[in-house]
Amino acid sequence: MKIDTIFLTILESTQRSVYLEKEKKISAIKVIIRKLDSLKFLFKIAWEIEVLDNKAYARISEPLFESGKILGGWLKYLKENSPTVGEK
Repeated sequence: MKIDTIFLTILESTQRSVYLEKEKKISAIKVIIRKLDSLKFLFKIAWEIEVLDNKAYARISEPLFESGKILGGWLKYLKENSPTVGEK
């Protein structure tokens, strides 16, 4: 299933990004955020076509949105603490 594949990719990519250099970490997190947005979109479609009921959608979407906030905060932190061009 597409949702399963995207979810596992997000988990694996997040785990791997912890060990990357800061510059590579920033681009990796941007990709993870895009994949997370795709996952949220697929769950929303599943809810809209009534594959998921309201309770299941709420239970799934809350941790996904929280994960997005965490990833966004991580990205912001890395950008703010990265040397600008010429400072390396």
